[in-house]
Amino acid sequence: MLPESFPSFLKIHSLRYEREIDFWRYRDVVTPYWRLYWNETPGAWLEVEGLRHPMGPENLYLLPGYLRFSTGQKSPFHQLYLHFTPGEWNTRLPPRLHILPVGQEERECLQRLAALPDGSETRQWRALLGLALLSGCLVRLPQELFQLPAQVDSRVRKACDWLRGHRRQRLGNDALAQMVHMSRNGFVRLFHREMGESPQAFARRLRIEEACALLHLRERTLEEVAEEMGFADRYHFSRVFRKLLGISPALFRKQALRG
Repeated sequence: MLPESFPSFLKIHSLRYEREIDFWRYRDVVTPYWRLYWNETPGAWLEVEGLRHPMGPENLYLLPGYLRFSTGQKSPFHQLYLHFTPGEWNTRLPPRLHILPVGQEERECLQRLAALPDGSETRQWRALLGLALLSGCLVRLPQELFQLPAQVDSRVRKACDWLRGHRRQRLGNDALAQMVHMSRNGFVRLFHREMGESPQAFARRLRIEEACALLHLRERTLEEVAEEMGFADRYHFSRVFRKLLGISPALFRKQALRG
């Protein structure tokens, strides 16, 4: 039997430790990627579904993708944050905040990350420490978050794999159905039954997720991101972005760049 292969699982988008943060007040933030926060000092809070959670060094705060939250503070604070994507996860489960007590192994990782200076010479070592921290946290979550369907129809899986590998290209349902040797209507019905959303909704979500990663780069304009992701123009891009995430790409960029 051939050994089972695994896709790349954890992808870190941002990893940063900041001291004396004096502005962290955002309303109804939502991103397609996940976030991990550790506040070494008190002074800030997270609000999810109307409940406010004061943040302190004794806990890690893990927010899955598409979880809407707000932030606030009453005094400056120190914070380590990671933005990351954990590969595939069960998107049919409603996202919720996970508060994890800091264990000894996590504390050691956090302290080493906080002590490392920024710079290209420490980038790889910070990434390794970040991966160790995230792995330790994610295995403490309910297994059902990462429990994918045991058997996804091979035709749907082929279409999904193509869409994931070609996020910046647009392909209609007719072409996707032809790719897997099915009729258009039959393919759309099968895809929705297996994945819980239509092929085009799945493709749009992937493109917006990729766009969110590009928006982290300050030098990319909205026009450049829209063109690179295959949208007609920045206005079409903004409409799709707002429909999925509830905010404009410009506001998303402003919030994302501040942790």
